[in-house]
Amino acid sequence: IDTSQITSNLVDHSNYFLLYPSLHLQYDLKEGQKRRLSYSHRLTRPRGEDLNPFVTYDEFEAYAGNPRLKPQDSHALEAGWEYQKGGRSILATLYMRRNYNGFTYISTVLSPTVLLITPANLGKSTSGGLDLATTGKLGEALSYSLSGNVSYSRFDTSGLALAGRRSAIGYNARSRIDYRITYDDMVQLTVNYTGRRLMAQGYMSPSSSLNLGYQHKIRQDLILVATVSDLFRSGKSETVLEGPLFRDVAAQQPLGRTVSVSITKQLGGRPVQEGQFEYVR
Repeated sequence: IDTSQITSNLVDHSNYFLLYPSLHLQYDLKEGQKRRLSYSHRLTRPRGEDLNPFVTYDEFEAYAGNPRLKPQDSHALEAGWEYQKGGRSILATLYMRRNYNGFTYISTVLSPTVLLITPANLGKSTSGGLDLATTGKLGEALSYSLSGNVSYSRFDTSGLALAGRRSAIGYNARSRIDYRITYDDMVQLTVNYTGRRLMAQGYMSPSSSLNLGYQHKIRQDLILVATVSDLFRSGKSETVLEGPLFRDVAAQQPLGRTVSVSITKQLGGRPVQEGQFEYVR
């Protein structure tokens, strides 16, 4: 990778060559059960803008890339169990991941009112957890999809002149319920929850949202969909950054509930696929 920032006359170069293998094993058990075991070694390259050292400004923040940013090197080990029978499925996955040179963003004081944000590499980070997911039906009218994740993460920030190691336990959950009122009418309810997320210099607060959708099939090839996003306006979240000389709190609050109405027609007389809801933010 060769970078040349013409305005500031900053030139840099990097190269790397490695093998990135993966292995996937699956064993079929009786009665619709499967066991899986996998290992993968992957590389995540930085975005082009993250390599550009030119400083750009807005009212309270400035941003500059890092031409010496290394790619993130990741090792992942997963063990899973799957069960499928009679329209019902259960999936459990236990995982562990080790990252080297992981991506993060560092904020420093540029002036009394402006923070400079630059990308940087963490020394190493470790995460592990359990993913659970299930889908199924309750009677002919009600179907559901539930998923959740419990994870533990730890990363080392000592190489960035920060407060050494940090660790946290995280929780995420998502649920979807579809209720068919009649043959042509369906209602969908989705609930999302994201727990507190740790960052190199702070954290993001928990957030949640509830979305509601209604679908009416006018004809086989014509369908009407109405949705309401963030019904209770609970999608607010905060990003808190802390350093030796500053504490910055940025709150993200949706402007309000978003209502969307759309009509979809499938050309060629083919039937429209049902149960597809897009919630506009």
